[in-house]
Amino acid sequence: MAPCFHRTCLSTSPSNGRLLPAPSNGRLLPARWARAGLLLLASLLLWSLAEHDAAGQSTESFAELDFTVQEKIDLKVVGNPTLSIGQLGEPVKTDEGAASYNLEVNTGKGKPREITAALEDELPDGLTLEANVEAPELQGEGEGQEARSLGWTPLDTDESPVVEDVQKTDDEGVSIQYRATVDVELPPGGYEATVMYTISEE
Repeated sequence: MAPCFHRTCLSTSPSNGRLLPAPSNGRLLPARWARAGLLLLASLLLWSLAEHDAAGQSTESFAELDFTVQEKIDLKVVGNPTLSIGQLGEPVKTDEGAASYNLEVNTGKGKPREITAALEDELPDGLTLEANVEAPELQGEGEGQEARSLGWTPLDTDESPVVEDVQKTDDEGVSIQYRATVDVELPPGGYEATVMYTISEE
């Protein structure tokens, strides 16, 4: 029997000559039990490492994006209407659909805008011109109140409001009508008038 210290004994295995730790009761463990214990410890260690690696992995990742929406205000007048006036003092209107405008506005409620109209040059004496500009349709529920047309508006070189409370809209083919009246002061002939439309904050 080999010497014992603190109740731990070493013995020589009769099968392969290796020294194995003995239990506290002094009985020797078979070598196959020791190998099984080592395999179990190794398995537990590998399982623990695998769990640690799995805990450090992720199948999801997130990207944050910032957006800036630019203010969009775009007014475009369409059409080149003509008027043929044969009666003095009787207003003559342009045909429906002869002139219109397209409008994009994304400023929404809180920033109402108005459309104004003005003649580029003075009209000759004896000729008056008016415009009736319909209001564009409001886009989106709860985005504000509907725009309002001011109806027939006399035109001169000073800007005159023709539509008020324009808010969020993206409308096309909105009607513009003109009517002209002449008197005896205007000689027969051909005449032109240019109307400038502007949209701005009220």
